[in-house]
Amino acid sequence: MTFKLFKSRNFGLDVLRSTSIILVILSHYFYYEKIELGVIGVEFFFVLSGYLIGQIIINDFAQGVSWSKILHFWKRRWYRTLPLYYLILIFKYVFFDHSLGYKIVVYFFFLQNNFVGLSFWGVSWSLVIEEWFYFTLPFLFLFFFRNGINGKKLLFFLIGIIFFELIIRVVWVYFVDRPFVGIRGNFPFRFDSLAFGVLLATVKIYFNKTYALFAHFIFFFSSLLLIIFLTFSLGKIGNINFYANTAFWTRTFWFSFMGLGVFFIIPYLEQSHTIAKIGDIHVLNFFFTWTSIFTYCFYLIHMLIFEVDLKIKNQYVEFAVYVLLLYLISSFLYFFYEKPLTNLRDKKSLLN
Repeated sequence: MTFKLFKSRNFGLDVLRSTSIILVILSHYFYYEKIELGVIGVEFFFVLSGYLIGQIIINDFAQGVSWSKILHFWKRRWYRTLPLYYLILIFKYVFFDHSLGYKIVVYFFFLQNNFVGLSFWGVSWSLVIEEWFYFTLPFLFLFFFRNGINGKKLLFFLIGIIFFELIIRVVWVYFVDRPFVGIRGNFPFRFDSLAFGVLLATVKIYFNKTYALFAHFIFFFSSLLLIIFLTFSLGKIGNINFYANTAFWTRTFWFSFMGLGVFFIIPYLEQSHTIAKIGDIHVLNFFFTWTSIFTYCFYLIHMLIFEVDLKIKNQYVEFAVYVLLLYLISSFLYFFYEKPLTNLRDKKSLLN
């Protein structure tokens, strides 16, 4: 039997997470005339993150919500995300670009999307949406589910969030007419992408027969077709006459359709025996597992590495060297920085 690196991990979800970061990296290095792969990769991240963190939130708050539980959730979440984010942020500010001056403080509170823009650190826009979502969601649970979670009530609550976000996007675009990128990175209008993931976590925990139905290949295949359609309909960001910046539906309904598409591909990837058997192939398991583990670090540092002039004329050879550097640096940061902090977090939780 083929050895699996981490038996506790799900190979299908590692494939999705790895695919997400691969799309982002390819998009930021190579120029594709028709499609914006990085945008799609981030949308995968949002729903998958909501699904994984959503299961933690639901299990933590199942019997009731208290301030101590909320603080415990935030502590575990921030132990995972903030140390590496702040390390790269400070490193970039000190050694690469300190033009923001004192305004860099907004990056420490994830307010850059709405106040100073993203010229300093473009990829951080998605982290703003994630961090504010996971900061806000426990307050909503405290208000609606203080005494414990009811599965049906939670289901309708999350569907309500998704429709509310769609409505305020529609109203905002109609009256203010912001471009696609102005909507994409504006966190009050993007919580539904993560809410789709939490909704899927709710279905899995409280309606497992329905979740098993969603794991059928037909849902996966049809949703994949939808995602492909949405990808090509979006076009390429960067054009003055970019279609998505003027079309009403790309700035409103597009995000909802994309969230729904990712929602329906996750159950098959997680539950499929076919996908699991592919994971028994050692080289594929090794690649996707470690790529998945390094995803967060890849996302934070890849643009910094791309700025280093390697003086290699062949574009593909240069890209291969960049990727090698990504794995080497991410390995170092994971084993000597991320993992020790995660172990410290888990040790503190065990002692508590």
